Amino acid sequence: MSAEQTSQVGILYHVTIGSNVDSVWAGGIDPNYSTGKFNASWYVIKDKILWSICHVANRHDCKLDDIFVCAVVIDWKHLRRTNLSGVYYTKQLFHAETINPASWFVDGEMGVL
Repeated sequence: MSAEQTSQVGILYHVTIGSNVDSVWAGGIDPNYSTGKFNASWYVIKDKILWSICHVANRHDCKLDDIFVCAVVIDWKHLRRTNLSGVYYTKQLFHAETINPASWFVDGEMGVL
């Protein structure tokens, strides 16, 4: 078990574009709306937030002002590892505890849960 998995429940982060924020607040982070290789929601540990922001900016061709970071409390048993350290996916729906502009993380304010 890795260091970030020492407890059964942890805080992970999901990065999304602004047009998805209302949907995420209303219905959660639903893997069925994924536009990736397969229907899954992707999450990262705190140390990978900046990487994830860059990934979303490139993948969706959008600017920092249109990217948001969701803090999510997740039971580790629902997550699957990827080949990238600190990056996980799930096919389960989860609800965001907070949603903050990506600029908070890039500017160093770290407005995290």
